[in-house]
Order: sequence, then C-alpha cells, then structure tokens
Amino acid sequence: AAARPCCCAVTSVHAELSSLTHRNTHASLRKQTPSQTPPRTTQQRAPSSETMAEGTEIFVRNDKGTEYVGTVSCETAPLPPSLVFTDYTREPTVLDGTQDPKHPAWAARKASLQETKEGVSKFVGFLRGRKKAAIAQLDSMVVALLPSETLEIACFFDENASQKRPRDDESDVGFGAFPSFDVVDDNARKAFSAQLPLWNKKTARRDHSEAMVFRDDKGGAVFFQDARRRYEFFCGEKGLLLLSGLLARTALVLKKNEEELKKLGPKAAAIVEEGRRIYGEKPSLRKFGSEAEGKNVTWSDGEYAHVGLQTQYLKLKSLQRFTETYNLCARACDADAGVQQLLCTSSRLRCASLGGGPAFELDAVREFCRAKNDSVEFAFYSLDLQPGWRPYAEALGCHFVAPFDVSKITPRDVVQACQGPIDILVISYLFIYCTTPRTADLLQHLLVKGLVKCLFVSERTHDQDIVQLLVERGLSVTPLMPQSGGKDQRQLLVLDRSRVQATNATSLDEDSAFPNVPFARGT
Repeated sequence: AAARPCCCAVTSVHAELSSLTHRNTHASLRKQTPSQTPPRTTQQRAPSSETMAEGTEIFVRNDKGTEYVGTVSCETAPLPPSLVFTDYTREPTVLDGTQDPKHPAWAARKASLQETKEGVSKFVGFLRGRKKAAIAQLDSMVVALLPSETLEIACFFDENASQKRPRDDESDVGFGAFPSFDVVDDNARKAFSAQLPLWNKKTARRDHSEAMVFRDDKGGAVFFQDARRRYEFFCGEKGLLLLSGLLARTALVLKKNEEELKKLGPKAAAIVEEGRRIYGEKPSLRKFGSEAEGKNVTWSDGEYAHVGLQTQYLKLKSLQRFTETYNLCARACDADAGVQQLLCTSSRLRCASLGGGPAFELDAVREFCRAKNDSVEFAFYSLDLQPGWRPYAEALGCHFVAPFDVSKITPRDVVQACQGPIDILVISYLFIYCTTPRTADLLQHLLVKGLVKCLFVSERTHDQDIVQLLVERGLSVTPLMPQSGGKDQRQLLVLDRSRVQATNATSLDEDSAFPNVPFARGT
C-alpha cells in the first residue's frame, strides 16, 4: 500500500476537493485563475511560519524500495505533503481523467502541477513513453500522475469521506483499527518456548546457524542482538516468555517481507544477499559529519528502502529494539509515579514512535502495559521517513505515516499524524540524525503544550548532546541507565517540569525482564 500523509491533511484534501466540485464543472475548474481558487482550509498545509517545506514531495516505489523523484506544487487543487506512487495503469478513463474504474461512483478532477524541484518531468516522460499513468492510493482518494505533455494529475475521491471520518477530538479515533494481539497467554508462550533450541555454549551456534534465542536449562533464555552472535545476553522465565511472543509476531512480519521479495522475482535471492552485505558493512556509517546530516549514521534512507536490508533488520533489530524499549518502560515507571500510573492504569493509550520504522518499540510498549493492565486499548502510530516500513508496522498493529521527516515537521504535523494528542512518544536511535536546536524546540513545544505527556528516548552513545538542548528549554531529563560507571544517557525520560512526580529511586529497575540491556560495563 502507498504511504499516506497525516490523516487530517487527507481529510482537508477531501473537503476542499468536494467543495470545488460542487461549485464548478470540471472544465471551469481547470480554467480557474489563482484569484478564483477557494482559500485553503486551516488543516491543509499552507505557507506559514510553521510550514517547513513548500509543495508536495513525489516518491516512486520500485524493486529497490522507495525513491524521491522531485517536488511539485498545485494552485488549483489541494494536495497532501507527499505522494508515493506504487502502481501503474493504462485504463482509458484514468488516462483521460474522467473515472477510476475501481471506484466508479467517486468524483473526478484534473489539475496542473508546477515543478519546484526537478525530477518529476523526467518521470512523466517515462510514463509518456509507456503510455501509462502512475497511481498513488490515499485514504478514500486516488491520485493519477498522467502521461501528458505537461505536468498533470487526475484526482478520484469519495466526496463523502470528510463527513464519514471522525473528528480529531473524538477519543476513539485511531483505536480498534487493527486486530487484537494475544500478548498475555502464558500457555501459548510456554508452548512456543519449548520448541526453541537448547543452549549449549560449545555447540548451539554451530548447530543452529539462524537461531537468535535459546532456552537454557534453568527455565530462562540466552539471546543475541548482533548478527555474528558474539555477545550473549541472559534472562529468566519472564524474559523467555516475552521473547517467545516477540518471535511469534516477528514471524508474521517476516512473512510480509517474503511477499515483498516475491515481487522481485528471480532477483530476490541476490537482493537478500546484497541486503546482508549492506547490513554487515554499514557503508554509510560515519559518512556524514555535519549537524544537519547527522553523525554516526548507520544506514541511509536509500539503504533502509532496500528490501534485502529490511530482511536482516527485521530478524536482528527486532530483538534489540524490543528488549531495550521494554526495559526503558520499566525504568521510567520506577523513576516517576505519574509515568507509572499512565502506563499501568490507563484504559486507553495513544502512542507514537518518531522514526519508528517497523515499530518494534511500540510492540514493547504494548507488551509492558498489557502485562500491568490486560484491558488497556491502544492506538499506535509509527512515523518514519522511509515508506518501505509500512507493511511491517501494520503487521504489528500500528498505523504508519511516511514520508515523515523530523527535520521539517511541526508540532501540528505530529499531532495530526497521530490523530490526536499523544500519551507516550518513543524516539529510538534518531538523534544521531537530528540533534539540532530545531528538534529541541519541537519536543519542548509538544511537551509543554500537553500534546505529548511523556517522551522516552533510547540512543547509542553515553553522552547525548540533545540533553543540554532540552534542559536549556526547561524540560526535565532523567537518565534511566545506572550511573555508577559514569555518565550514561542512552535511555532518558523527558517530561514537562509541571508533570514530574519523581520517586527518588536510587536503584532503578532491579527486577528487569532483560538484565543489563542495553549492555553496561560493571553492572
């Protein structure tokens, strides 16, 4: 499925398109002058001090992933901040912009585009040579990029969509969109764990070349987080059962990856091997150096789009992201009574992961909260720059919004993407790309204005430059890792100072599900 922009922006598009269609014929709309164009709604991205980029970014999905093509603007029709074209058609009624055969009752409208960043014209030339249109699917709307001599689109949309969609301030928006996940059935987990290979330090890795989790002879587990399985981690029965549930859900995610690989045909095996090489060699590591580009970048956005890299990432990073975030939740509850009450007693939680990718961090939040309160309902949102993570996040029961660029977004963008104020925002391994005053301003606004109740941060390095930027803006930043071995800011709890209910705990998370995750020397 195509990546979708924030739902409120799409709603605004529907509303304005419907308004224009009712008041004008298709022909008169195409001839409309800028002065006749109805004003944008307040929800639509309009030029303002909050808007960080003009126009609509165009992306195309191909066999290597999702690629940026260029940026366009449109004076006569509202468009969302981004469009991802994932399919093609030669249907005559689509090419002439009169009807989408899959939705014959929908309204149709054509509009001209203006190219603000070069690249789209070349793509249209490709379409023209093959006499086909490119298709982007949004919520209750289809956009066709036409193979015409000038840049032109056809929009097919449900005129009633904006009336059907719940208002942003309704508490049930986003809940119940995905099937429930069985996260507390210990019997099923025990049965799954019994099938795991038994750990033997001398032979287990040799005999089970793909296994990352082993059951030990004491009722717990030995598990790995690195591709070469060099570093052993240990946990008891609680951790074993949690990992068993994770492996079962990861299997569903990997099936989605298999579906993506099948689309590549005979090239699939080579793509997987190429992805294994990219994962291991990390060609983009330390390639970038400026604050704007990020430091110690692991993989580039283009590499994240590589389906073969995604195969390796899903197998390996699922364990690291899940175990670290689960412990982060436990430590945050130990550190602050208000956070403990939020995670352990709330009947509903709206949670988001910024730069969340396939959303294993949110999966950990679900597991932790459900273990405390099995009746809690969730609305999960993974917001990421790379649209290629969509099928995996949705397989884990999460709404997915992309492309979502943290260097350009505003507080309004975050709330609209999540369809309302957020209880828990997780940022995992993202600040290596965006430790800037602008990012700190964004987070301060979200927390101080009550748009986010609490922020969980998980990062790679012990000394985080973002901490000083957040403290300078009046936020409370609590390190959650043990500090006995020196400064360790890899896990942080960030709150507006007015919300702090510190427990003054001197030893956080003594009964961790995953001891010493992330690894800390001397503990």
